[in-house]
Amino acid sequence: MSTGEHLIDEILKNDKLMSIDNCPGVPVNIGLAVYGSVQDDKGGVVIEPTDKDLSSAINKAIGFSGANSETSVWHFQIGKPTHHFVVIPWYRHSTPDYGQVYTVFMAWENAYTVQQYVNGSDPAPDIGGTGFKHVWTVSELNKMLTDLMTKDSAWEDYFGQVGQSRASKLEYWKYKTMSIDKAVSNVTAFSD
Repeated sequence: MSTGEHLIDEILKNDKLMSIDNCPGVPVNIGLAVYGSVQDDKGGVVIEPTDKDLSSAINKAIGFSGANSETSVWHFQIGKPTHHFVVIPWYRHSTPDYGQVYTVFMAWENAYTVQQYVNGSDPAPDIGGTGFKHVWTVSELNKMLTDLMTKDSAWEDYFGQVGQSRASKLEYWKYKTMSIDKAVSNVTAFSD
């Protein structure tokens, strides 16, 4: 039986996914790799910094109701200016951070690829901290999304040397829940 760690490792080993060099290509290609078909962005949910209960809206955005053996791909779009990134929820069966965790993938057009993001190559953010890491906890992902909506420096903190900005809105699409075994198999076979 595959685990979330296996899925993330397969994504990291996939040269095609690591070479994505534009932010909209991240949800398109990671969605295609994980599901074996292109996913659509119908029925997105919008969160605005002025929402009465921003904390509750963000908690709902990162809530995952799948089983311990399931995963999904979530497409997040922050505006304005616009930036896309992917969050993959999975269940960690070992300590530390036992339980629901996430992995974030992104690229920045004309600045860095997914591989450069993963490696923390300048101008991407440093790995660990607010840059790439295999495991984001619930509280870390919540802080990231909250910061993106409320802190002027958050774009540079989480996206690298891309200029300061604060999100005017966050929109997300949660693609269907599926077994990690199937997701690993699909990513392993993905090369087109």
